[in-house]
Amino acid sequence: MAARNDRRDDRDQTTCRPCRGTGTVISGLGGEQRPTTCPWCGGSGARDPARDAQQAAQAARTASGGG
Repeated sequence: MAARNDRRDDRDQTTCRPCRGTGTVISGLGGEQRPTTCPWCGGSGARDPARDAQQAAQAARTASGGG
């Protein structure tokens, strides 16, 4: 039984939890739900502890001229 729990812990540490490893989340911004790239993993589906989702979103808005 312990081996099964160990495997689950390994997967949990490598899979992006917000998107469940799909690389896509559903955004409700603007009133309409639509799929968008996961800001926590950048679409890779893998957990990246060094990535800051808030900073990534701000950089994308600045690059597109959105302020």
